[in-house]
Amino acid sequence: MFETIVWATDGSDLAESVLPYVRELARLHDSRIVAVHVNELVGRFASAPMLPDEPEMRERIQQRVSELTADGFDASFELASGTGSVPELISSKARELGADLIVVGTHGHGGIA
Repeated sequence: MFETIVWATDGSDLAESVLPYVRELARLHDSRIVAVHVNELVGRFASAPMLPDEPEMRERIQQRVSELTADGFDASFELASGTGSVPELISSKARELGADLIVVGTHGHGGIA
């Protein structure tokens, strides 16, 4: 049913909290997992863009992808970048990848908050 699952992650503990669900869905459907991270611009220093903790985040995400691969999953890591909002960039990358499902963590506030 789900050939490709996008796991949208910023490398945070909250984003990683959904990884067990991604793993289980991928196992049940023999899905490919693509970790998608958005290069979020938070400002500029001189003329260069400033990206928060970017090298550390990329390393952490790549480590999770390596663990998925070691556990037998078809997993890869993709960066999404551009001028749109984070949700727009994630959905654009998911369309590009032909993803059937996007999995993201929530803050647990519910629909009203």
